[in-house]
Amino acid sequence: MWIGWIQFDVLQGNAHSLKEKRNAIRPLIADLRLRTECAIA
Repeated sequence: MWIGWIQFDVLQGNAHSLKEKRNAIRPLIADLRLRTECAIA
């Protein structure tokens, strides 16, 4: 079993509310989950 850890900081200058930030991140997370078998939190 392989275990790895990677951490990203995503800067969103145009997003002011939490709702806008979530709407920008959600497609990225969905695409990553489709391409790899990883857990994202």
